[in-house]
Amino acid sequence: MARIYHIDVAAFAANAERKWVDNLVSHFDVDGVECARRGIARRITTDGLYRIALIRRLNAEAGISIAQAVRLADRLLAPSERPDSAVTIGEGLELAFNRVDFETAIDVRIAEAVETFRPAPRGRPPAQGRNFERPEA
Repeated sequence: MARIYHIDVAAFAANAERKWVDNLVSHFDVDGVECARRGIARRITTDGLYRIALIRRLNAEAGISIAQAVRLADRLLAPSERPDSAVTIGEGLELAFNRVDFETAIDVRIAEAVETFRPAPRGRPPAQGRNFERPEA
């Protein structure tokens, strides 16, 4: 069974603000991210975390637009690609990507995030000071 993570782990793994990740998965279809209806927390697989982190790096460090970064991340993380492959992104232009090193670095951040973050409880907080037990007669 695949591990499922929440948005805070994704934000930490991608070195991004929670709002940035939330906007990304709200506006784009990112493989490995399951978005249900309102009120249901997003479920993110390890593959989804890799994609979010790669999209973030392509956007923040290479200046690639988010829409293009989503498409490029899909190509770079495709199962058919070799781990040390280069992807052609234009005539005479290739982007080298060391997938093994990238995934290893993200795995370290995931492990750290899992130890640090707990998903926030959903719904209304329990009433404090109320005792719902019936008094004994």
